[in-house]
Amino acid sequence: MNLLPELIADVAVRSATRLSLPEHRQIELFTRKKALAISAGGARSPELASIASVCTAFLLLQAAVEADDPEHEARTTWDIYRALPRNSSGDRAVAEIFRILRVVRKVTIHRQGTVAIEGGLFRCFGAIDGTVLALDISQAGLGLLESAAAYYLDSLAQPYSAAYVEAILLRYFADIISEIKRYSDEGRSLFQFREPLRMNRHLRLDCDTVRPRIAGDVCQFDLGEAFRDAGRFPIDFFVVIRDVLYIIPIEALTDGTIEVAELARWQARGTDGPALPAQFRMRFAHEIMPTDVPMT
Repeated sequence: MNLLPELIADVAVRSATRLSLPEHRQIELFTRKKALAISAGGARSPELASIASVCTAFLLLQAAVEADDPEHEARTTWDIYRALPRNSSGDRAVAEIFRILRVVRKVTIHRQGTVAIEGGLFRCFGAIDGTVLALDISQAGLGLLESAAAYYLDSLAQPYSAAYVEAILLRYFADIISEIKRYSDEGRSLFQFREPLRMNRHLRLDCDTVRPRIAGDVCQFDLGEAFRDAGRFPIDFFVVIRDVLYIIPIEALTDGTIEVAELARWQARGTDGPALPAQFRMRFAHEIMPTDVPMT
């Protein structure tokens, strides 16, 4: 049996290098009564591996929240969800992501739960402990759930501010909701959020060469007209102002400016003064100017 096609396809998920590949998600412009014809799959169902990955993401997220509050260890997963902090929209987004992941994991491992693939959806269902748990979600949605959990857990060791992480998580959650066709648990409907900043989570452009200037109560950035389009250039500005490092998304600017009072929301976390953590060493590439070239 020639396994070369499978090995080639597997590069996308097993490469040691973080690949930057297009994200495919469905968009419906009109109701379609007849689905596209799709060839029958083989005996194996590789899509079900997505369920295992999501269950692992839930266990890691549960371990992280239990480490923050030892009292969680004596609680059910529903009680953990109810006890999670909700001091900000970012906290509430994490709680809702935990909640959805919980349904996948509980239905998957419980003897009264079932997971089926039908109509392009993962259909998770189970009448468990007197509660109907149900989730119909696309494979892209499962990937977004896993990615959102991974992003949040990774953000705990990153210098991005709470405001930055919150904006990305809210965008993740909005995209996850659009991939869910049915949901039911002890709380019935999922929480809905307002997004003060509509961040581009697909691509961020790191920039450390912008020139900020304080003028009264406003910080101005020297930006060309083209680079003010956040849709085309979703830039994160890494700037040091008065010996403080900030990571400011372009979505937080208005016509290239931000109020000085708003800068604190974007102050980098856990950094050694204005220095970035060592893992950012390869983020920025600059031409090295030779020192022995005579000036003309």
